[in-house]
Amino acid sequence: MSEVKKIATREGYGNALVELGKKRDDFVVLDADLAAATQTGMFKKAFPERFYDAGIAEANLVGVAAGLATKCEVQIAYAIGIAKPVSVMIDTFGTATVDEEKITAAVNQLVDLRPAAIIKKFDLRKPIYKQR
Repeated sequence: MSEVKKIATREGYGNALVELGKKRDDFVVLDADLAAATQTGMFKKAFPERFYDAGIAEANLVGVAAGLATKCEVQIAYAIGIAKPVSVMIDTFGTATVDEEKITAAVNQLVDLRPAAIIKKFDLRKPIYKQR
């Protein structure tokens, strides 16, 4: 029996994305400025024309990924001492396939935008760099 090589989960994720990209020409990766942490940069290197980085705007990916709009900007406003956003506004620049109010409602219902939830979801408390 051959020995199993242990690798980090995120490296396995990056490798899997590249393999999927090789098998499917219609496969794309939507990223939220986490290419280094999640290893989606491996896919970007292999298929730069199919890699889309929305920056630190995870909520933008909701509309794009769902096919609700070809362009989507999400404004999120927070107030000190209040965990949930005090305002979420969606602007699809006229590219929406459904009413922007419905997209806003979906983002509010499906995406936990509390800072603590974002930290937990993306495991931001764990270091991602190797010690030398």
